[in-house]
Amino acid sequence: MRIPSLLAFAALLGAAQADISTIALEKLSDGYVAPVALAPFPGSDDLVVVDQIGVAYLIDATGKRAEQPFLDVRSKLTELKAGFDERGLLDVAFHPKFPETPKVFAYYSGPLQDGAPEGWDHTSHLASYTVKGKAADLSSEKVLLKVDQPQFNHDSGKLVFGVDGHLFVTLGDGGAASDAGKGHVPGGNAQDIEQLLGKVLRINIDEGDPYSVPQDNPFVGKPGRDEIYAWGLRNPWGVVVNPENDAELILADVGQDRYAEVNMIKKGGNYGWHIREGFDGFDAEKRRALGVDRPKVDKLGNALIDPVLIYKNRNHPEFREDSDALGISITGGEVYSGKAIPELAGKYVFGDWSQTFVPGKGRLFVADRSGDKWTMNNLAVEGTPDGMLEGDYVTAFGKDRHGEVYVLTAGQAGFGGEKGAVHKIVPAKG
Repeated sequence: MRIPSLLAFAALLGAAQADISTIALEKLSDGYVAPVALAPFPGSDDLVVVDQIGVAYLIDATGKRAEQPFLDVRSKLTELKAGFDERGLLDVAFHPKFPETPKVFAYYSGPLQDGAPEGWDHTSHLASYTVKGKAADLSSEKVLLKVDQPQFNHDSGKLVFGVDGHLFVTLGDGGAASDAGKGHVPGGNAQDIEQLLGKVLRINIDEGDPYSVPQDNPFVGKPGRDEIYAWGLRNPWGVVVNPENDAELILADVGQDRYAEVNMIKKGGNYGWHIREGFDGFDAEKRRALGVDRPKVDKLGNALIDPVLIYKNRNHPEFREDSDALGISITGGEVYSGKAIPELAGKYVFGDWSQTFVPGKGRLFVADRSGDKWTMNNLAVEGTPDGMLEGDYVTAFGKDRHGEVYVLTAGQAGFGGEKGAVHKIVPAKG
């Protein structure tokens, strides 16, 4: 069953608080500016750590970093801000038949392309590279997709391959606030099926030039962009295939200022933004969710799909003192399949970027599901104040080929010093 109301969710969360799990974090590697993704290098225990400034490095099982980057696209990026920025190199994914097909795919924020709308900010690029040895050959770049972006934020840009070998790509709504303003169509980009912003895309990277579209995508042969798999999303930050049902994705979507949410993404699903936020209706003109009627269908008559979990945003003035206001920006996670912590097996480990914008104070959660029913607990970190990461922002999660989960953190909200690190989740000692 779905969670029917905020009261029901609060009751579930309150019950979960009585049994808080505790883990430890073992720092594996540091010296990054803003690590935003981690992926196992196929066929080895090496990991690829993606730094948002435009470079990805290989590290071995001990955390030792290779001297030369695995991928360096810094020369291809749009000029990044010195402070907070959501653009950059945002993810990589290896071809599912690697090394027979020695390709890696990357999503990055390039300069605004010729012919883009005047005054827009940049152009997102999805590109492939041939891997030679343990480095991506930059000269082999093939750009598969370009998407013009009106603002600097809500790039999203998360990549994951489905079990059928097709590539899922997440796109935010274009930025700014409320999915409104310059570069946002009436009714919101996320609700407009004739464009790619605010969507989950699904493409076939093995056929076509530069790609083809799977014929079972929901809008093939109908009005709407053929690449779209699901829509109605604000800024997806973390997506994984649901191990219980490989036709679904577990996706964390960053809300505006009231709710963060976890969604089970199904083919052809509309997840409500910007006519809903969490379980509430949303009024884009007034930039608020409270007191707005909750729509049940979109303008095409499609039923809107509820999130499976939400929590309140501490930034909202009405929620700052609420015990279930758990952070300000959800960070999507991984389903644990390792052996080091058996009690986490099959559970979704995720987190929140921080309790405040400055200073950093990230936190971790663990969600358990039985069928359609989800519950969540705090996942306290041993040896830290209140079980949270004082001074650190939780930027991403990753998993190695053995199923163990890693937490990526940054020591500043923007591009400052090299304070980012990769931590492995390990059993608590106490």
